[in-house]
Amino acid sequence: REEAVNASYLMLSAFHYTRGRFDSTGEVLEEGVGHSQSKIELIYQMARLHRIEGHTDEEAALIRRATEDAPDSLAAQLVYSLYLSQQGDLPGALAAAKKAVEIDPENRGAQLREAELLVDMGFRDKDSQAMDEGRAIVTSILEKEPDSPEANFVKAKIALTESDVAGAKAALETVLQARPDWAQARYVLGSTLTAAGEYARARAELSRAVELDPQQLDARKLLAKVHAQLGEHEFAIEQGRAYLAQRPDDSEVRIVVGQSLIRVGRGEEAYKEVEKIPEANRGAAANF
Repeated sequence: REEAVNASYLMLSAFHYTRGRFDSTGEVLEEGVGHSQSKIELIYQMARLHRIEGHTDEEAALIRRATEDAPDSLAAQLVYSLYLSQQGDLPGALAAAKKAVEIDPENRGAQLREAELLVDMGFRDKDSQAMDEGRAIVTSILEKEPDSPEANFVKAKIALTESDVAGAKAALETVLQARPDWAQARYVLGSTLTAAGEYARARAELSRAVELDPQQLDARKLLAKVHAQLGEHEFAIEQGRAYLAQRPDDSEVRIVVGQSLIRVGRGEEAYKEVEKIPEANRGAAANF
């Protein structure tokens, strides 16, 4: 019955949406949430529709709501963790991942999500304890499942933090053999190739990552920088501006776009681009 309830309300909401009746679409999905035990499938559909309509605040609120309406749902916590990390909120993402582990301590996905965030935050904050905690989780899983794509993915991220480019590439090749359409893995491989100076290969991997998941903003940011490094300035401008539409406060990418605009002879546009950086945030690079 649960599957039938969800499918029926999803179908009816789609009927209204395709006829431009957005309010009715939301009303139907809200009614469905009241009859559904799992709830989150219908809530995520509301979030997806708000994203399509460009209502990002409403999308965020609904993703958060899924964890409140279904507090014991491991899936809801993992989706929330992923969303927060995409928004740059790593502490919030880690808290959601830890909640997922509390719900099901034996779940590999939850364990590895926690490990990945511990590694990311440990590297960012130079926190060796967090790094060691993340490494211990991954090592434990790989001892039991040496071919696990998810565990090898986090292993690759750890190798990158240790400047072990060869180790990272080897781990990522294992990952992508099993899951060739994993956008995040393509991004990390692109980062690895960039660190190795293999810009043409990095461009291919990063482009694929963005194609697979347009919300991979870190991949888009690095892709803009790689295009600029290769002298492909029109593409650097395109990718940089698409990224800045989502993260307008990133001065580094705004400078990359400005430099590429200069390279293609669009100096006035370049000046206006860099002028968007608040004066208080203009460092040496922006002033130069």
